[in-house]
Amino acid sequence: MNFVRNALAACLVGLIAGCSPPAATGLSLPGSGTRAGPLGDPLLTSGLPGSLGGEASDQYYPLQPFFSWTYAVQIVSNGATTSAEDVVRIESLSSGGTRTGTLSIKRTIGGNLVFDGIGALQVSGTEVSISRDGPAEIIKLPLKAGNEWSSGTLKARSFKVARLVAGGKTYQDLIGISYSKDGEVVAVRYLAPGVGIVKQLTRGKADSAVVETHSELTSARIVAVAKVTLTPAASFSLTPGATAAISAVVAMAEEGLYSQDLSFSSSNALIAAVVKGTSAPTGLKATVTAISTGSATITAKSDQDPTKLATISVEVK
Repeated sequence: MNFVRNALAACLVGLIAGCSPPAATGLSLPGSGTRAGPLGDPLLTSGLPGSLGGEASDQYYPLQPFFSWTYAVQIVSNGATTSAEDVVRIESLSSGGTRTGTLSIKRTIGGNLVFDGIGALQVSGTEVSISRDGPAEIIKLPLKAGNEWSSGTLKARSFKVARLVAGGKTYQDLIGISYSKDGEVVAVRYLAPGVGIVKQLTRGKADSAVVETHSELTSARIVAVAKVTLTPAASFSLTPGATAAISAVVAMAEEGLYSQDLSFSSSNALIAAVVKGTSAPTGLKATVTAISTGSATITAKSDQDPTKLATISVEVK
């Protein structure tokens, strides 16, 4: 187990950070028409987003908070094979022209958590940047066959894959991304429409031993919204011109997860208006302003699942 932990730590930087690759392995890359050279594990991220945004790439990756991917991983070193499981989940993602967010990366071996880290994600109209304790991996947008670009010290190229079997499932119309260093392929990923990365081949070095990993997707899902709650829970009254602070929490179906993606609205903004404010510990704050006499209903609604909402009545008198 100590060796595996050392291997994980050594591969975190990987070839994206410019480490020297070991000797070529000659692995085949389905659909690429080439042979693979040394394979490197750039960020130990078997399921990090390949790319999104752009007319030909958004179909290949469901980019939204709490989408998660689970991978079966085989780690081979010195003829010995270790089975692991990787879980990658988008924890947060902003809106706007350039979107920034975080994602969690966890690896377990034999039920024991051996790696738990956070990566940074940034998506613009022209590229995706993924980083974790080192130079970022860059992916050109839109994602389509024939793209070529630089990612740190590596040269990247995207290619079409008509069909690929991964995790016991058959995927069609994939895009592959190969990374080359000194003319040899050093990493490869395969993305399926609407799913994300379904397969990844990597190769790195730890404790003078070559460590190869082969990751295949076993499940991809988005964590559902469980409920929305408002504080205060009871209706309240205000005089015209007065304000009141409220807060809303969007609890996800997985324990301990809360979303910041929610909207506030008023049934009658001429009586009571509501404006979203700053983040609360597990949700968002808002300010209600009384405008004129009457009744209005304030609603907090999940952006991910609009059927999940909470309301509170405000009486202005």
